[in-house]
Amino acid sequence: MKQNGFFGQWGGAFIPEILHETFEQLKISFQQAKEDPRFWQEYLDIMSTYSCR
Repeated sequence: MKQNGFFGQWGGAFIPEILHETFEQLKISFQQAKEDPRFWQEYLDIMSTYSCR
């Protein structure tokens, strides 16, 4: 998948214009979270405790 969210010349997502800025903020925050070991530790803790209930 390319950086812009497309798979080659196909794919992507429709995002209403009013949500573009919010979506960009979400992408930045998610990228930061993916690089944070504390995020992954909390994620694993939650998944081991609450998953499959």
